[in-house]
Amino acid sequence: MIQIKILIITGKQSYPIIKKVIKSVKTHTIEIEEAPISVSAFLNESLTEAILKAKSIFTYDLVLLPGFVQWDSTALEEKFSVRIRKGPEFASDLPPLLKNLEKVDLSNTVPANKLFERLGEALYNQIVQEQYETAKENLGPHTFYINEEKSDLIIGRNLPTPIIAEIVNCTSKSDKSILEKAQ
Repeated sequence: MIQIKILIITGKQSYPIIKKVIKSVKTHTIEIEEAPISVSAFLNESLTEAILKAKSIFTYDLVLLPGFVQWDSTALEEKFSVRIRKGPEFASDLPPLLKNLEKVDLSNTVPANKLFERLGEALYNQIVQEQYETAKENLGPHTFYINEEKSDLIIGRNLPTPIIAEIVNCTSKSDKSILEKAQ
């Protein structure tokens, strides 16, 4: 893992929370800048530019902005020749983000936690696909097609449980009514 120097810009309300949250992160050198605004989401481009001008910005490898800011940081990134990206929307997401920076390319427009969600979904889909391929090669008493002639639906260990049928308004029906409907 490469250790980098990171500047996190945040508002007054979030500052003590972020300061506490990042104490557990030892993988990078982190500095927090408290912007003169109360709510981090209200950090605008001109205020960020003023903060960056006042700092020796060239010493940082990455500047993290609050995930809730509503503007694109590309122009500032080009102006200062340093990566200026959106961090997560919530401070609690900072430690996992900082520990996994090399696994995701942070965005100028999309909050970091949203990128991790997408990365997680893609990884989940890849794992499920690999499990289906393995299941197709190892059919037997515990892994089988429901009806191979009509469907490619496989039931088996290590595969997600398929929803084959749904009974609408099940909670408002009697057990007898549900059993009749299911048969």
